[in-house]
Amino acid sequence: GGRGRGADDGTGTGNGGSGGGGGTWARARRDLVRDANASDADARGHVEVRARSGRERFQVEAERLDAGAAVEFLVDDGTGTLVSAGSLAADATGEAELELDTGDGTALPAGAATVADLAGRRVEVRDGAGGLLLSGTVPSTDGAAANLRGRTLVKDEASGVRAKVEMKVLGRSGRQEFRLEVKKTSPGATVELWIEDGSGTLALAGSAAASGGGRARLRLDTRRGDALPLGAGSLADLSGRAFEVRIDGLTAASGNLPTL
Repeated sequence: GGRGRGADDGTGTGNGGSGGGGGTWARARRDLVRDANASDADARGHVEVRARSGRERFQVEAERLDAGAAVEFLVDDGTGTLVSAGSLAADATGEAELELDTGDGTALPAGAATVADLAGRRVEVRDGAGGLLLSGTVPSTDGAAANLRGRTLVKDEASGVRAKVEMKVLGRSGRQEFRLEVKKTSPGATVELWIEDGSGTLALAGSAAASGGGRARLRLDTRRGDALPLGAGSLADLSGRAFEVRIDGLTAASGNLPTL
């Protein structure tokens, strides 16, 4: 079946239509992050906004849900209060998509006049029992297409441990990836990544067990619904921060995250 669209509360639907406005769309997209306690362990989704002269479009999509699962979409009204933008049941493929398009005479959520008014506001997708499934923030169409990449390589001369951190932001799709690879450590060792939390204190950001070959990997990908380290909204927020790699509790390598 096709994707579920619209809302049960009468806020309307949109499918692209022929509403007013011409010219090129300004577009931005951002992946949503799955809550650690989500009732659906593989749910994922994104929020996308588009604008052009005389027309505004707001879309939130949740995927990999159970067929028929009820979900509600909520948006910050600008005061920190979340208000409902609509409710849907996932279709047979496990997708539920809310699309609000002023070109079809549909109002944007939370009383916003334009998608620019929504930029930076929190978005949530909740299950039928009110539990948080996915969350994120509405992206801005300003500079949204920029791609950012960075890499840091660190080697500890005493232990021989090598650590590589890669961070990547794909502006057009909204996808963000964080990768840590550690080599030359003891097989089965517990490898931890600690990152400065913004206040000068190192905080645990993730861990992995080393393989029999002495290699450990940590990968976070917002396209899979993964949360970024320390719950950051963007990898750019972590740019240049100090980090440590600890093996079985002892610091094995340190440096600074890539600058994006």
